[in-house]
Amino acid sequence: MATNFLKDFIIRAGAALEAEDRLIMGSGHVRGESGGILRLNNERVYQFILWRAVLSSWNAKVEERTHDLVIFDPTDPSKHLAIFEMKKWMAARGLPELPGILTDIKRLNASDAPNTALIIFSANDRGDMDKQLTWLEERIFAGIPKPPNATYCFLLSNSESIHTYC
Repeated sequence: MATNFLKDFIIRAGAALEAEDRLIMGSGHVRGESGGILRLNNERVYQFILWRAVLSSWNAKVEERTHDLVIFDPTDPSKHLAIFEMKKWMAARGLPELPGILTDIKRLNASDAPNTALIIFSANDRGDMDKQLTWLEERIFAGIPKPPNATYCFLLSNSESIHTYC
């Protein structure tokens, strides 16, 4: 099971992405456009949405050293409370992202922060999340114990749902 800190983070992160999706969808709707957050195919946008989601509780920075998001220890700002690497996993077959995901896992394993997590942003047809995550886990955790995880899922305006997996 994921730590309480990581569970709290994933709820905040997922809710922030869902709120952004609704804002984009509503803003486009007034001009006759459709679609939400998936119109943004830029991983950095997702990183900044998560950064903004945690600022009210923690001192955090995006792209700190080699990490996508760092949350600093409130009792000692020179130490990291949490380190996150983030990847959009949106390719039809899922293969192009695997090398980058594996590199991020190595970075996280080298960290001494008490909380580390790989955040995967994924959009799948409704009902396919478990199958897709099993496929991914079989490839990135082959032969090693699978770490605890948490997910946040919300429905999009089309037939897909988006998942934040930590």
